[in-house]
Amino acid sequence: MSSIHSLLKQYWGYETFRPQQEEIIQSVLEGKDTVALLPTGGGKSLCYQLPALALEGKTIVISPLIALMQDQIYTLKEKGIPAIALHSGLRMQELDVAYDNFIYGPAQLLYVSPERLKSDLFVARIQNANISMIAVDEAHCISQWGHDFRPAYMEIGELRERFKGIPVMALTATATQSVVEDIVASLKMKNAKIFQKSFSRDNISFVVIKTDNKRNELLSIMKRMKGTGIIYVRNRKLTREISDHLNKYNFQTEYYHAGLASERRSKIQEDWKSGKTRVIVSTNAFGMGIDKSDVRFVIHTDVPPSIEEYYQEAGRAGRDGEAAYAITIISNQDISKSVNQFQENYPSIDFIKDVYRKICVYLKIATGSGLEESYDFDLIDFCEVAKLPILRTLNAIDAIVTDGWFTLSDGFYRPSQMFVSTSKRDFSDLVSKEDDKSRILRFLLRRYEGLFIEFVKIDEATVAKNLKMSKEKVISYLKHLHKEQIVKYEPRKTIPLITFLQPRPQIDSFTINVKLYNELKSRTSKRLSAMIDYLSMDRCRQKFILEYFGEKKARDCGTCDVCRGSHMTEIDSTTQEQLDKHLLKILSNTPRVKLYDYLRYWPHNKRKRILTYLQESMHEIGVRLDNEYLVLKK
Repeated sequence: MSSIHSLLKQYWGYETFRPQQEEIIQSVLEGKDTVALLPTGGGKSLCYQLPALALEGKTIVISPLIALMQDQIYTLKEKGIPAIALHSGLRMQELDVAYDNFIYGPAQLLYVSPERLKSDLFVARIQNANISMIAVDEAHCISQWGHDFRPAYMEIGELRERFKGIPVMALTATATQSVVEDIVASLKMKNAKIFQKSFSRDNISFVVIKTDNKRNELLSIMKRMKGTGIIYVRNRKLTREISDHLNKYNFQTEYYHAGLASERRSKIQEDWKSGKTRVIVSTNAFGMGIDKSDVRFVIHTDVPPSIEEYYQEAGRAGRDGEAAYAITIISNQDISKSVNQFQENYPSIDFIKDVYRKICVYLKIATGSGLEESYDFDLIDFCEVAKLPILRTLNAIDAIVTDGWFTLSDGFYRPSQMFVSTSKRDFSDLVSKEDDKSRILRFLLRRYEGLFIEFVKIDEATVAKNLKMSKEKVISYLKHLHKEQIVKYEPRKTIPLITFLQPRPQIDSFTINVKLYNELKSRTSKRLSAMIDYLSMDRCRQKFILEYFGEKKARDCGTCDVCRGSHMTEIDSTTQEQLDKHLLKILSNTPRVKLYDYLRYWPHNKRKRILTYLQESMHEIGVRLDNEYLVLKK
């Protein structure tokens, strides 16, 4: 067995370990089941990658996201460490080669998704491997108390039954005590050693700004901030809109979401890592596994669903230990919107039952039939026929899948996509014709936004239905347009299928595990409530987060907006004098200034005090309020 210090120097270039890394590594090398709770940026990956090199056999790494796996593989290969990832994009021949390279070849680590563990091929091939360790990344996903529960993670317990006597390591950046206990139980750990570093990030200042003009607030922050950053928004459309808005003011931003082509996502990531792009405006699809130490700020423009997810994303700032900011900008309506969205994510039991019944009617499945049968399933067409809202129906289907009534193929989640690769001028000439290809292009342009900018998900059946063509004809024309380089068209790789795992029960006999469903709903509700409390309170924000994770002796951080006085209502005489002179100078040049635009001249932690002072002392300063505008008194 190689020395862990020599391996650290050889492959990572470090002389010493970060706090607790060495103890965690030694624990698993001694054959002990190990749980590592380290904050984002605390060096979790090294805790299983280094012992994978030190041990004689091979290591299986279970990871939840393909993008995360690919980032890890890329980083390992740069270090000269052979590793392989199994993902759904590999063909059978490629899978065979990957298994051979892992079982018989030089590859030390095999990254797999939890869903892969159920594959007959995986079970058959992996039993021939000399496995010395199983590492479970993002281990909170195994817990029903966790913020991102994945039922497939429950298969890991069966995997370790096949490899008895080898250590299992579970790693996560965010876990409450109940989640840790569930991880230990679900992974069948024996005498597990638990290492928990404080979740405190003393170099990050946590700030909450409440405003009804988020875009102006973003501009103000961007003008004051230096260095690179991430701005998280709630949907794909907003990523582009906000990026475009900031770029009008010469900020170097790019937008990012999971719907972009993989080549473009990779280029955006590389441009940001290299500093060519200063800021990424993204959905929560960005950041997982991306190692950039000098991020100076992370901004959220909506209410995150939980403290766990928020802290993981905010923790992408300041990994180099230098001062950084985690800022949340919310409006007065955002909290009520987040509560409404939560209700949409958990439809009623009656609605779930209705969706199941209508799916059976749509697919013409008789009572008592359907077991282990697969059916083509078009979600959009189903919702149109059944007159159901798409998002709530999708959430209901997820509940039915989780309860084990049927499964959905990859094609269900990966629909066809395309974007227009020719110029707008050439495209205009094409759509002016009266042939079938032009009719298809005109319909796509009306139906789907952003076709000239990025890959957009499309549904050929919907196109065919509206244009009274066959679906096969639409697909044929789109493939022809792709060959002509007018569009880039990526058809759905597999037909979306529902495979029933149980026969259709008698009328009114269908149900799901109501107790479990309500428990999951209750836990999610409590996590959202904790997030709302964080955004609404007037006490140290980091202390609140640490107490949420069970650190009872946490102290006020001294750097968040509350510790720096954002909740206070009185200002000192020196600041009063500065404000009087500053305001009169502003109004002498600009006769009318909106009150809340003026407040942005001041640091956020002073705005409440400034507002209170203005409301009480406006008359003495010689200023009055005219329909939300500050003006000089006549």
